Amino acid sequence: MYVFVYGTLKRGHGNHYWMPEDAELIGKDTLKNFNIYDLGPFPAVVPEIGEYVIGELWEVESLENLDILEGYPELYNRKVVKTQSGYDAWVYYMSTINLGTAKSVEGKEW
Repeated sequence: MYVFVYGTLKRGHGNHYWMPEDAELIGKDTLKNFNIYDLGPFPAVVPEIGEYVIGELWEVESLENLDILEGYPELYNRKVVKTQSGYDAWVYYMSTINLGTAKSVEGKEW
């Protein structure tokens, strides 16, 4: 299965060690119809028509570690979406966020 990551799970970021040991990087990819927001210590993506997010696509055997990190299903939801390169990938997202405390990320990559 594939997972699209966009924040602290990307290579070189603070939570990358949560990625499963067998995870294989497919490459950089883009997720359409989502926008990325800076929530302070971490980002979140929210479905928004016409927006996009740049991140990384990984092949993994399990989402168990990632579910724990992302607080699924209490903090983040997840669903399968089609990436720009045509992969069906899981993405962790928030249905809504408090826009009073969050800022849209410039450049669409966190």
